[in-house]
Amino acid sequence: MRVWQRKCVRRLPAILAAVAAWVLTGCGTMSDEPRSGEGAPMSSVRVAFTDGFEGDTVVIRVDGREVTQHGPITTRSDVSPPLAWSADIPLERDVVALEVAVPTKGATGSIRVNVKEFPQVNVSFSGGRVELRSSRLIPSIG
Repeated sequence: MRVWQRKCVRRLPAILAAVAAWVLTGCGTMSDEPRSGEGAPMSSVRVAFTDGFEGDTVVIRVDGREVTQHGPITTRSDVSPPLAWSADIPLERDVVALEVAVPTKGATGSIRVNVKEFPQVNVSFSGGRVELRSSRLIPSIG
């Protein structure tokens, strides 16, 4: 084995650890989201699904564009406040129209929100309706 090969073999664990850390942190600038420049997310909104969900699929749209679909979700009453699921949605603007559809219940709700002022939107299902409420606080679970 040549000298340079021995050096590489000795450094292999450190190289693998660095690559693993890079992968676990989102691979640097190789993610699907732009990191800087035009079109880069400037802010985000947390969408928290609270009461009334039982095995449901949910669809989140921002300004009419679908950004995520998730399911099934079920409200957990063993945590306080009750929670079924939450998602942090990156945004390119601070004021957006947020729409949540629950196809499994045939219901949709929407809200226009300034995420700099209200960084969270709480979503619940009650009385056959999807209710969205903006919130200044992002509560912790537990």
